[in-house]
Amino acid sequence: MDRMNHGTVKRQLKYCVGIGASAGGVEALQELFRNMPLDTGASFIVVQHLSPDSVSMMDKILQKSVKMPVRLAEENMELRPNEIYLNIPGMMLEVESGRLHLSPVQDRVQRYAPINQMLNSLASDKNIHTIAVILSGSGSDGTIGIGSVKENGGTIIVQKPLEAQYASMPQSAISTGLVDLTETVCRIGLAIRDYLKNPNNQYLHYDDGVENQELAGYYNQIIDAISKYSDIDFSAYKPNTIYRRIERRIAIHKFTCIEDYMDHLLASPEEKGLLCSDLLVGV
Repeated sequence: MDRMNHGTVKRQLKYCVGIGASAGGVEALQELFRNMPLDTGASFIVVQHLSPDSVSMMDKILQKSVKMPVRLAEENMELRPNEIYLNIPGMMLEVESGRLHLSPVQDRVQRYAPINQMLNSLASDKNIHTIAVILSGSGSDGTIGIGSVKENGGTIIVQKPLEAQYASMPQSAISTGLVDLTETVCRIGLAIRDYLKNPNNQYLHYDDGVENQELAGYYNQIIDAISKYSDIDFSAYKPNTIYRRIERRIAIHKFTCIEDYMDHLLASPEEKGLLCSDLLVGV
């Protein structure tokens, strides 16, 4: 983008959460903001795949679920803390110098990736720390964008594919190995709040491995299997690292549940080796 900086804008915003959603995203967004604390201090930008000829009612739908102000994006609109901004049909949304900018959709056939475009623009704003959130959706939009966010020091959170109505977008994001946290939608808001209270933490919390004993059992079996295969005690590794790498392998294979992945891993020496390699590279 080549636009003038708005030097008169009073910059109060330090954090921005860029959220991408497609198919199945309405329900995910309602659940996300229903459980989002009101005092994070961040601005929230939501980009969905919208038909260019439709009339968006998303602001009214979301406003029923949340107490934060919900606004449809307008050209040159200033971002403010604790407010939600939505993209509108037929327009691409970008951020520059803490303001929203709109441009007409040029080509929906060859490369329509409004989530990537929004995240790329956020990542380039050096005055804002970006948290990218990828929710339910088909396709892979957002995957390139999270790469830009991560490259510029941002944080990546993805809805658990097993929970998403459409798992393609979450799975594609996870397969990059760049994701900091996979979480259920209802708990993403708390993770964002806790992170912003102490952004110097290198790891976001991954609590399900502790609280869900059945899920923890599957993880422990996987860790035990690869430890025996490699003669390396992976139980001593950081749990967050192990969980993220297992989630990545599940996404790569497009399994719909951890049980299926565990069965595959137990029967495949090759998969054990690949997971071990992922862990050794990532630690």
